[in-house]
Amino acid sequence: MSGCPKQPTNARIFVVAAYVEGAHGRLEPGEVSACPVGDDGDKCLISNHEWRGRKTGPRHPLRVARCRPHAVFFTIYPPGHVPYGRLPFAPLAPDGSSTVGSDTGLERFEGTYLDAALDAAHGDAWARHCPGGTDRWWSTQHRRLERATLLLGVAPLLDETLRARVAEALDVDGSLLDRLAIALREAAGYRSRGRACREVLGALGPTWPAYWRLSEAGWLVGAGRRPASAEPPTGRLLTTPFRAAVARSPPASTPSASCQ
Repeated sequence: MSGCPKQPTNARIFVVAAYVEGAHGRLEPGEVSACPVGDDGDKCLISNHEWRGRKTGPRHPLRVARCRPHAVFFTIYPPGHVPYGRLPFAPLAPDGSSTVGSDTGLERFEGTYLDAALDAAHGDAWARHCPGGTDRWWSTQHRRLERATLLLGVAPLLDETLRARVAEALDVDGSLLDRLAIALREAAGYRSRGRACREVLGALGPTWPAYWRLSEAGWLVGAGRRPASAEPPTGRLLTTPFRAAVARSPPASTPSASCQ
């Protein structure tokens, strides 16, 4: 696969489109008619550039597109995934359909990035030493749990105004996040943080909007880019493809977290 230039720093969104089987049996994304840096009044000209293979995250090649007027290359992600993510945020098939039996239970987050928080809630600490090798290390669980408390709005040091915006994006009661954050100021062990995350996850709606809400919250707290859905049939980008109060722009200075 040939290389492509890095995205400019002002590309603050990432593009999501449903992948469906094309004429040649390959999963291909739907129409995308705008790039991550194009404003509403700008003219984008999108063309296919290459296919990007993946060892983690989506288990199929992803389309890399190019916008000539804005001199930008960008990857088109399937629903459920985020840039640089080793695991999905939600169990969604490439076309956006749910892959689990229940679309609202906590079991839908098993095997996702948020699995670390669910294990912590049960007191299941990942391995500190494992002679046979494992991909479930304590350091990984700690890092993912820290990020989960941020994007779920229960991190004690999160600004109150920002916490309210996260509650709005997640479509949960702000008092729930306030109560859990206060509790974590007194007991911030990994079990307590896991239980707080589990309680917020249990309050989220169905899997499809939950993915968008989690990604939006991650953007608000500075833990990732903002998701933008390529809406059929035009392929125009929509940054809030769910019905709720639209989350406002994040403040200039927000906490950061690693995006593994």
